[in-house]
Amino acid sequence: MKQYSVVGQSLPRVRARELVTGEAKFSVDIKLPGMLYGSVLRSPYPHAKILNIDTTQGIDRDDGVTANMAGPVRWFKSGGGFLYISVGGGKAARNARVLCHNGEGWHSVRKHGSANEKIEWIELSSDDDATPRLHYAVRTGAAVSNTKHLEHPNTNPSSGILIKRETTGFIDLPIMDGGMPSTDGIFLNAGIAADDLSATNSNEFINMDYAGDGEARAANDHGDFLSGTLALPWASGAGLATRELASRLNLNNDSGGTNTDTPKFRSLSIDYVKDPDTVESWRLVVDLGATAELQGESPETIITNLQTARDLGTLPAFAYANSGTKFVKVFIPEWEEEVAEASSEGSVAPVNTKAVRKGTVELILEERL
Repeated sequence: MKQYSVVGQSLPRVRARELVTGEAKFSVDIKLPGMLYGSVLRSPYPHAKILNIDTTQGIDRDDGVTANMAGPVRWFKSGGGFLYISVGGGKAARNARVLCHNGEGWHSVRKHGSANEKIEWIELSSDDDATPRLHYAVRTGAAVSNTKHLEHPNTNPSSGILIKRETTGFIDLPIMDGGMPSTDGIFLNAGIAADDLSATNSNEFINMDYAGDGEARAANDHGDFLSGTLALPWASGAGLATRELASRLNLNNDSGGTNTDTPKFRSLSIDYVKDPDTVESWRLVVDLGATAELQGESPETIITNLQTARDLGTLPAFAYANSGTKFVKVFIPEWEEEVAEASSEGSVAPVNTKAVRKGTVELILEERL
């Protein structure tokens, strides 16, 4: 019988080694310079007729950003694993921005100093002198745009590469409430971890503004972080009374105009104290026999009522002396009961009738609010 070299033979797959070792490349693994990313938007309704598509989507205040940051996305550009967009502007009280997505979240790269004007065009390039640059066109009038650039836009400032910054900037940090937004607190101290701070505020330094309940974020000046001042207390240690704290850090360049001399912020720590509102508790001993006589009920009814209050799904009302009505959780840690035989003159009840239950019950009542 004729033997075939291919038909009926077991041959190794050409890509077998790549597949089993994880070295194989698929389309999702391919990343090209300037590559754009997209997603498919589908109608949430089956078999619906799409009447129109809104192509002006951008950032809205419902996204958790300030009102002056809202507006449509005007330009996209990706490179080096980063995605840059120009967004906003074009309306009163809106400042255009260049934002960058670094793989974990968005951060601001450039904010237009004038409201209503746009940043219309952005581009990434290293064609000039092999220095990576982000180029962008800043609208300054009805028919005038100024082209500017930022060197090393994809570089971490802590890498040691000098990054030119156009102006002093600031960082708004998330509002802090300690996970207890309705509880008053005392904010004691702000501490910072940062590099390249100078000894005086005539060179590089970080200034902190803050706001308490209901205040604008930059309502109060907390002071300057310098090379020798890395912690700033509130009220000399007495603290700031507020439920929440909003912080803004202003990163100030060298006043001599050196745009590469900028402090490098790493983290901010806030020391605070928050205690739940004062609540009360009561420890009572209930005499079953005396209470039954006072209420005109049987001891069994008194016991049932106490058990019902203990097992209630809500908090029962409790009034004691002149304390007013409280809503409490009922605990019964201990029963001190005795069973007395029921008897009448001329007759003796069986020993196990349990006709009357007497004794005491210990109650613990605790406020929860």
